[in-house]
Amino acid sequence: MRRNMIHQSLLGTALTVGALMLTACGGGSAAQTPAADLAPIAGISDELVTAARQEGSVTIYAGGHSRDQIELLKSMFEARYGITVTYRRDDTSATVNAIEAEKASGTINADVVSLADPIRMQQWADEKLITAADPINQDRLIDGIHQDGTPQVPFVQVPLGIMYNTANTQESELPATWADVTALAPKSVITADPNASGTALSFYVTVSAALGSDWIGQLQSAQPIVTESTLGLSQMVLTGETTFGIPANETTVLAAAKGGEPLAIHYPSDGVPIAFWEVASIADAPHPNAGRLLVDYQLSDEFQQALVDASNRSVLQGMPAPEGAPDLSGVEQLPVSVEDLAADGADVRAEFAAKIGA
Repeated sequence: MRRNMIHQSLLGTALTVGALMLTACGGGSAAQTPAADLAPIAGISDELVTAARQEGSVTIYAGGHSRDQIELLKSMFEARYGITVTYRRDDTSATVNAIEAEKASGTINADVVSLADPIRMQQWADEKLITAADPINQDRLIDGIHQDGTPQVPFVQVPLGIMYNTANTQESELPATWADVTALAPKSVITADPNASGTALSFYVTVSAALGSDWIGQLQSAQPIVTESTLGLSQMVLTGETTFGIPANETTVLAAAKGGEPLAIHYPSDGVPIAFWEVASIADAPHPNAGRLLVDYQLSDEFQQALVDASNRSVLQGMPAPEGAPDLSGVEQLPVSVEDLAADGADVRAEFAAKIGA
């Protein structure tokens, strides 16, 4: 109860000051007065908070956050600490390109980066572009999703399934397995391209590893419609131009349903791919203390609960599932493997381009 009261207090403060918040590519606002009478967050030192406040601002390039997630983070962080958050919200590919271009110029303007691309994050870790982290609550992270000592840390988990329109599709019509998806009627499926979408790459690598490398070739018979981003799935499913969308991001579907859209997500019985998007501090960042604080805050109970309340699944053990989320306890869960992505990613991209194309 205390945690929910704090969350509500922060959101109320954020709404009061949020009229100045910019929602363009680089969201930013004037510095705020920190919310009063909030208990400190366990594991975050007063010294770090003081040093971060002296820096006064922090910039995050948010390739792994959705628009709603990054605006929630901005609002709550500013309300608690009075530190201005500026963000650049792009897809993962554009975020990578921005960081690489700034690296080539000799100055990276971001303090923090998030991606839906664990391979690139690991590459940056190897290059020392992102800095070592000792995040709070790491002992409560879901088993197996974070290796001690790696600078990148997961902040949200994303089950991937099949999106459908409840207004024109009955549960009896849903494919029971991923193998059944390959037998659907032509053009009844829309999919994101793993050559353009990090989410789609994680999905195709994971399903192929579970079902066999020929699964993508079998999917060819369904003649799926191809779009570059998972963001393009819902529109065609909602309009009835196609019946199913893969890979469906659970958070996107639950949030749309909460907003009144007739969308739902279905998980086949032969496994649920689960991705974990990561965040990290940039080495030699302009605001290193504020950057570290922003990373730590995302693993706090306070922010993780806020993510759950906004239809996301937490990365912390013991957190509840979001309202309306399907029960995954009886379904085999298939965590996206960095090793599989590194070993098979290029082959999966090539197979998809050759068999399904754009």
